[in-house]
Amino acid sequence: MLLIKIRKERQGFWREHPPGRLGTTREVAEAAYFLVSEASSFISGVVLPVDGGGTSSDFEYTSRSF
Repeated sequence: MLLIKIRKERQGFWREHPPGRLGTTREVAEAAYFLVSEASSFISGVVLPVDGGGTSSDFEYTSRSF
């Protein structure tokens, strides 16, 4: 019963999350690669969330989201 409840909560989470999916390790690695590349040489003192738009929308992360 508890497992079913957890699965339903996760399904609801992904429906509300802007891209509707979890990011891949490659996507996270590409963001890190960009920050250490010459292309980001003029960027400093910034936070770059790699969260699929979760922090820039009405979507709210909670401790129960995952």
